[in-house]
Amino acid sequence: MGAPPFSWGPPADRDRVPSLLGETGELFTHDRIPDLPGRARLDEIEVEVEVEFRA
Repeated sequence: MGAPPFSWGPPADRDRVPSLLGETGELFTHDRIPDLPGRARLDEIEVEVEVEFRA
């Protein structure tokens, strides 16, 4: 079973978390998750998680 066919943007400002975004400026989709560990920056993950907890 595949992932749902939708995408979403980050709650954090896109310019604060660019390593977490795909080419379209959206968060990585389920099929692209294997690419994430090689490019995601720890400081940007922290920003995104912090913003999500405060939302």
